[in-house]
Amino acid sequence: FWLKFSCKRGRVVPVTMVRLGLRSALCSLVPFWGAAVTIQGAVRLDSATFDKLVGAPETTFLVKFDEFSGYGDHASTFEALCKHTVEVKGFLVGEVGVQEHGDLYNQEFVQTRFGYNMTQLPAYRLFTPGGDRDGVEYDGSFTELKPFITWLRQRGVAARSVDTIDELDALARQYVQHADDDVIALATQLATKKFQDSPFASWYVKIMNKIKEKGVAYIEQETNRVQQVLEGRLTPEKQEDMKNKLMVLNIFATKSDFQPSA
Repeated sequence: FWLKFSCKRGRVVPVTMVRLGLRSALCSLVPFWGAAVTIQGAVRLDSATFDKLVGAPETTFLVKFDEFSGYGDHASTFEALCKHTVEVKGFLVGEVGVQEHGDLYNQEFVQTRFGYNMTQLPAYRLFTPGGDRDGVEYDGSFTELKPFITWLRQRGVAARSVDTIDELDALARQYVQHADDDVIALATQLATKKFQDSPFASWYVKIMNKIKEKGVAYIEQETNRVQQVLEGRLTPEKQEDMKNKLMVLNIFATKSDFQPSA
């Protein structure tokens, strides 16, 4: 493997890569390019800085371990995750890049400390103040944002929900199993006070009241009706409203006999 370099404005720039494939050559240059490939909202970590930052008082870290050349759907989801959580106080997303070729940057650290080899990447671990030194491993989908956010919220990270509202989702499923006016009252309180700005919130209460009136069969009937409405000509505002309603109906459907089509 050899590189041909040129000098441009005082910087050494690789212009030719020979013998190794392009991906391998790029991997060997990652420490050189490092900061340029860091996702906005993510903190670059390595074997020298990991313990200095992770475990800091009052700061929770979600750390991704992956090849520097990581790409595909999971990389897009990671970028979305960083953007979605960037405003959460006391929470940071970290990234440990692992080099497969050349200097094997961070490879020994990741394998010795966490037991990951290259075939087990990407991997994510959550580190909380006062928690386990090695963190808690995330075992959900790497290609969808909502499972990530739900998992983080369940562990105390105050990230905003994705699409529907987790607290009202739980009440919707509870109501389908055990119709109770107290559930409607609590849902109404959340929808009108805590989540009054959400375009989804009011639909939870409306659907609960319809189920109370017509029974759980309403979920299937209304889902089919809304799907037909969406096939027609609607204003952009009406179309968005119906899509929001359909999303909430799908939450109710997950605990009923009816399972909507994807």
